[in-house]
Amino acid sequence: MSTPEDVGAEMARYAITRVPADMFHYREYRYTRLSDALAQVKRDGNAASGEPG
Repeated sequence: MSTPEDVGAEMARYAITRVPADMFHYREYRYTRLSDALAQVKRDGNAASGEPG
């Protein structure tokens, strides 16, 4: 297994950067775009009630 130092060195070697990203969870699914999560909620019919999954 690589150590954090190994990973950091490899990233630096290839000019790879890490960027934090938001994830939106709805039921068992994860979405990278809020609009996709909202679209699924609406398809499921939960939009009007505001009930969680």
